[in-house]
Amino acid sequence: MLLFLLSGCYSVPEQASGGGRAEAGPEKSADTGAVADTQSGASDVFQAKGAFHADNLLLAQRGISVFPTESGFFFSGSARFYDLSQKTAFTLCNVPGCLHNSESCPAYFSGVLALMEHEGKLFVFCEAGSGLILVCADLKTGERRTLESWQPVALGDSVVLSGTPFYSTGRLYFKLGTSAGDHYSEQCFLCDLPEGVLRKFGGENEREGFDFLGAYGERAVVAWSIRDEDPQRFDEFLSQHPELDPKSHPDADPDSAYSAYLDDFQRQHVKGELRLYDLKSGGYEPLLPILADGSENAPNVFFSSGGSCYGRYLLYTLGDFDGAETICRYDLEHGTVERLVDGSRFLNGFLYDDRLIYLEKDEKQELHVRVYDPETKENRELDNAGETQIMAFSIHAETADAFIGMYQGKDMWITKADFYAGRFENAVSY
Repeated sequence: MLLFLLSGCYSVPEQASGGGRAEAGPEKSADTGAVADTQSGASDVFQAKGAFHADNLLLAQRGISVFPTESGFFFSGSARFYDLSQKTAFTLCNVPGCLHNSESCPAYFSGVLALMEHEGKLFVFCEAGSGLILVCADLKTGERRTLESWQPVALGDSVVLSGTPFYSTGRLYFKLGTSAGDHYSEQCFLCDLPEGVLRKFGGENEREGFDFLGAYGERAVVAWSIRDEDPQRFDEFLSQHPELDPKSHPDADPDSAYSAYLDDFQRQHVKGELRLYDLKSGGYEPLLPILADGSENAPNVFFSSGGSCYGRYLLYTLGDFDGAETICRYDLEHGTVERLVDGSRFLNGFLYDDRLIYLEKDEKQELHVRVYDPETKENRELDNAGETQIMAFSIHAETADAFIGMYQGKDMWITKADFYAGRFENAVSY
């Protein structure tokens, strides 16, 4: 609960306004347990479940996303909270007459890169010269402390956030990239909350690479890679290719040539696999054999554009992209696989409101938005505002009662009930 936000200084953003089609429940596939799309009959539109899972949430970043809670969401770039019940954005400051533009304001942060909230505390990544800091701010008392500062060693070097940090089951996961001269390295971190205790993940071997795809409890999905040698630096590459010198060859394109070299290097000298790590022991097991169904086609855990993990689930597809496919989810807590929907032209999928919302194309290459409920086995097509090539309201995050996303090119939110019913005119800008 964020009741303290309803008093003190606040600012109100501009607000704007923005019959569903439903179908009968699907039949169960006898051999796979997955749901076959019957697309026959008609029934009432889905009712909102009011589900919200505070795990595998991406942090709010500049112009990219928001950090949701059950009742609203935090803005990227500043300490502001949007309360859905009041349709109002509040600056997290209780100082009368404050302009929220200096360090004297408890809600002011300079150079915000990403932020999140946990148990009444904000955790904020901020620029600090050529490096960055991680700050913890108590929303009730205004007290702040710097948990860690990362600064480059030499002038001209830098430390940056690499990728998008995320939060899951009491931890903050992120990766930093450090440029030192011609050398670039990356390091993954875990931060236990609310204490803010930091620990490194991997990094003992500079030729290894790690990327967190999601986590739940003590299990983390990690994309691991290793290279057998280091690539040439840009200047080394140019010294071996005089034909790329723009002084003697004005039409040369050394940047594109070097990019092509790096792509080729990646194919020849880098190998990798998806791993399921035990964060307590540090041990791991290859992930794809756990998800595979025995066919020659590897599982695709990058099926969803919104990220691989939602709550405690990893979403993926099985099968040939050009042929028959099945959307599945893997339970990171219990280690079980559930086959959800069979089809052949899946484009994208998301787990929201304890349901699967997915996109598929028909024989005419027209887009359809469908929703499947794993509990009731119902599968229906949703109203898509007449759009046949894009999802009319694209979802980026959810609260208990609303979806947050984009509609008609604007950042907006819509109640889940209105989304299921196709009442997009009720969407509200923020």
